[in-house]
Amino acid sequence: MGVTVEAGVLRTGTPVCVPSKGFVDIGIVTGIEINHKSVDSAKKGQEICVKIEPIPGDAPKMYGRHFEAVDIIVSKVCSLPAS
Repeated sequence: MGVTVEAGVLRTGTPVCVPSKGFVDIGIVTGIEINHKSVDSAKKGQEICVKIEPIPGDAPKMYGRHFEAVDIIVSKVCSLPAS
């Protein structure tokens, strides 16, 4: 799907979710393209195409059912426990 990176950097392998839908997990970014060329990351302001695949073991989340074009998708950042 086509997206605009609003802040930060999006990298391949990043898990993403939709905060407005109860932080529903959409999946993991498995591909990023800029002007039909594959890249590993995209920065703020870039318009890109992303491929998102379901998290292994989870049911696929569907556009139009679990999230819409107006929803903001964010990276799911988890903090690691202190050692």
